[in-house]
Amino acid sequence: MNIAQIEVAHYSVPSSLFAKNEVTDTTHHIPSLEIIMARIHTDTGVEGIGYTYTTGHNALAVKQMILEEIIPVYLQQPVRRYDYLWNKAWWNTHWAGRGGVSTLAMAAVDIGVWDALAKAAGMPLYKFIGEHRQAIPAYGSGVNLSYSLEELLEETREHLECGFAGVKIKVGKPDMAEDAERLKAVRKLVGSKVKIMVDANMGWQMNEALIRAGALKEIGMAWIEEPFIPEDIDAHALLGKIAGIPIAAGENLYSRFQFKDYFAKQAIQVVQADVIRCGGITEWLKVARLAEVYNLPMAPHFVVDLHVSLLCAIPNAYIAEYLPWFHPIQIDPVTTTDGILRPKDLPGHGIEFNWALLKSYRVDDSAAE
Repeated sequence: MNIAQIEVAHYSVPSSLFAKNEVTDTTHHIPSLEIIMARIHTDTGVEGIGYTYTTGHNALAVKQMILEEIIPVYLQQPVRRYDYLWNKAWWNTHWAGRGGVSTLAMAAVDIGVWDALAKAAGMPLYKFIGEHRQAIPAYGSGVNLSYSLEELLEETREHLECGFAGVKIKVGKPDMAEDAERLKAVRKLVGSKVKIMVDANMGWQMNEALIRAGALKEIGMAWIEEPFIPEDIDAHALLGKIAGIPIAAGENLYSRFQFKDYFAKQAIQVVQADVIRCGGITEWLKVARLAEVYNLPMAPHFVVDLHVSLLCAIPNAYIAEYLPWFHPIQIDPVTTTDGILRPKDLPGHGIEFNWALLKSYRVDDSAAE
């Protein structure tokens, strides 16, 4: 089965479609999801659907990278050579950066390749990779730093109604006491058995991190996520040892080599590798296997409809992040009422996009539907 053609299309989905409030945290403002689709057509008639995303910025650079650098590597090649092709594409693009635009671009095609492989085998993706389980627990997530306390509690109630094992709260209010007040209110609402994760979105410096972590510990945190910029590995390691709270990170790491540096310094206890930012399924699985060597659990960032399949295909899965921003543009997305997510029993990754709706958000006409 060879790759005969790859079609690419760019869609800009406004945040009003997937979020109730303005989407902001300590470092980001997200006006839209920029989604770039790659449709893999094979010479046997099997079609694989891959995609990548950015949050309002850099999408055109990613799309151009796919068109100019990634597609030429894959055309007319056997789909089964996915690992060879991934590595060739990575070396083709590394002058532009060994992560970031290059791996975001690579993800769209790589995901489509794996979808085609599993469809050709007539198997759901998680079974094609190698089934370890049929379901995975999830936590309810939100970009909720700008929410009022009542809005935050209302979102938390919705997560409790879904049966989630935990909830994630953004932190980074200018007044540390306000963060503590909000988290104490959430703890009171959810009780002692529901996990609370906090996400600082790279917004702290060490002095305030130590003070904030002390307050968080008494509330009972499952993890502190991305307290510092990803380049500062030593700070992550130090805070984890001093605070006594697991450190979660990885959504802004782009290769197994970057993860290895974190693992070697014991700077991370919860691995949040994002299948899109890693360059697709091929690299994500290598990160997961490396994490297994270091006895670390996988709790990937975002992209829940794809990560639910990947988590069910690895031994060291921990929990899925339920942030359903892609759901408004999908047909029958993954949902839950008991806090447990189950991959679809369909060949491939099972993600079905609403192409008719997406058409209204298309940025250009460079590829046909």
